[in-house]
This record gives sequence, C-alpha cells and structure tokens, in this order.
Amino acid sequence: SGDMFCAALLDLGVPLGRFQESILSLSLPEKVHLKTEKTVRGGLAGTRFIVEESGHHHHHDHGHHHSRNWAEIRDLLKKSKLAPAVRDSALAMFHRIAEAEAKLHGVPVETVHFHEVGAVDSIVDLVCAAAGIHHLKVTEVTASVPVDGTGTIQCAHGTFPLPAPATAEILRGIPIRQLDVPHELTTPTGAAILAHFVKKFGLLESFSADRIG
Repeated sequence: SGDMFCAALLDLGVPLGRFQESILSLSLPEKVHLKTEKTVRGGLAGTRFIVEESGHHHHHDHGHHHSRNWAEIRDLLKKSKLAPAVRDSALAMFHRIAEAEAKLHGVPVETVHFHEVGAVDSIVDLVCAAAGIHHLKVTEVTASVPVDGTGTIQCAHGTFPLPAPATAEILRGIPIRQLDVPHELTTPTGAAILAHFVKKFGLLESFSADRIG
C-alpha cells in the first residue's frame, strides 16, 4: 500500500521533512500533518507513516472521505511547486488509477471521482512516494511479483472480489499471484506505485544491500 511504501522510504533515509515540504507545495485546502511511529507487527519492528488531516487520523481504509475528480487532482498537481520529476511521477500514477476507474465504471476519465484515492491520505501517499524516490536518486526499481489475497472487499461502489478490479486493471500486463489469505494485500495505490516505478518483476538477483526499510 502507499503508506507502507512511504514508511519504507523513510527507513531508507528520506527525511520526514522532505515529505512535509512536498505536501505543503500542493497548497491543499485541508491542513495536513505527517508523522511516524515505531511499531511492532508479527514480532517485527517497523515504521508506520501516519497522515493527520485537520485533527483527524486517516487509517488508509476504504471508507468515505472527501472525493475529488481526476481533473481537479491533475490541476492541483500541475499548479504545485513540486520538483518537475516528482510532479510528473505523481501525475502519471494518478492517471493510471483514473484510466482504470474510467474503464471499470464506463465514464470519461476526466470525470472519474476518487472516493478512496481522492482522499487526502492517498494524494499524500503518491506524492510522497514520488518525492522519496527522487530524493534517494533511485534510477532503477525492481520488485517481487505482486501478491493479493482472496475473498471480497467493501468499496464505495459495493462489494468486489480480490484482487480489487482497479488493482487488477492497474497491474494489467504485470505478473500477479494470489495467496489464500482473506485480506487485500495490494491496494490500487500500491499497485500504481509499482506499475509506474518498477522496471523488472521477479525473484531477487544477487546483490548487496546498503540499506533496508
């Protein structure tokens, strides 16, 4: 998911201040504060990336948040003071999601409303993902094959099977496998980050790690 990707970037050395600067440059009408906390899940310690909007905590779920359409988000990004490379990556990732939603719902791409991804926390996730990759000067990204769980998920339009239709559409042409786990393991936001940045999917080849997040 987007927040997990951003948390990993923080562990790799991106300052939280860089994320905060990027969000301030969007001039969002909402007041957004970013913070992190150390947490333990499944016996492993890690970093959690938290987005707070106007005193409210966002928990990256599929509830009803303020929605924006693609034209509004594109305008917001184009008018921002983001570095061109960061802006263009964020635009490209959102465009992937908009195209997927437009196809799924049979509407023009300009009018696609982002119920989940239009929420401020997901705008933050995609912009910070782009800002973090840019900050680290990463030129090549590889990843294992994306996995998803089984069962169903509740979205703004109703109950859908996993992988969620938008996730499946965004990952079209990319290998994907399913695990017998009753949870969403790859979100549309996470899928868009992978589809945009990753040039090669598969098993790790021989390498030496300098940093691990």
